[in-house]
Amino acid sequence: MEVTKVSVIMATGGSRLDCLRRTLESWGKITYPVQFILVSTEVGNTEIRNLALSFTYISKFIEPTFVGNDWARVSNIWTREGKESSGDYVIFAMADEILSDYDIIQKFLACPTPNRSSVRTYFLNGSHASKLDGMDWLSNPKDIENLPEFWTHEEAEGAEENKNNLLRRAEQKVYLLSHITGAPRKHWEYMNWFRTDEYGYFWLDRDVYFRETQLGLECKEVGGVCCYHQWHPLLLISKVDREYGGYIYENEAQARLLEPARRENDENESAI
Repeated sequence: MEVTKVSVIMATGGSRLDCLRRTLESWGKITYPVQFILVSTEVGNTEIRNLALSFTYISKFIEPTFVGNDWARVSNIWTREGKESSGDYVIFAMADEILSDYDIIQKFLACPTPNRSSVRTYFLNGSHASKLDGMDWLSNPKDIENLPEFWTHEEAEGAEENKNNLLRRAEQKVYLLSHITGAPRKHWEYMNWFRTDEYGYFWLDRDVYFRETQLGLECKEVGGVCCYHQWHPLLLISKVDREYGGYIYENEAQARLLEPARRENDENESAI
């Protein structure tokens, strides 16, 4: 039986090294062979380099020689490394997520869609994160769900639309999140990967969803697996990034980034 080649691409900065360590420990337990690409977003950060080199499963570690705008840079990384990756199936993963199930790749591949799939994300608060190193979550990640107030806390900073509330878990907007999201290479190539604008903060999450919606391509939830987002202070977004907004996609070519689209915060400006 032919095995599907899978690439996992992750970009990381150096401000949350403990989160990255736990995330890499988690990915190190998966049961399916992948090409794992880790990209540092910081020039000359030896802590990230040393941590990356301590995980032998990492296939490719990349450090930048030039750093531009933080928010656009991740979409640049994902687009560039996605194109250069060897996988017939490509997964993009954030650097703060702990996996609930080490068969996650098999579950992605089994998801019944030729388009994009995303993993449900549950958010830890600061108290939860401080307890992780004192428990054996690596052996049984779902023990994290037994932490006090896991299902009731309101500290999903930056993710208020996706709180953990057990009774409302089915309402989580899985399609809006790109914490761990993947698709066959053909889908990413059809979508022309991610926007690579200099400014903006929608490019990794909602932008892809808006484009897929215009094209009639539904994102599916990956069944039987979730991930746990380790708490960290809300990332500061510059005024120009915040005000730049997203785009309004009115036809197939715009949704596939083949022609300019109208920016929602500037009726008079078009950009690709």
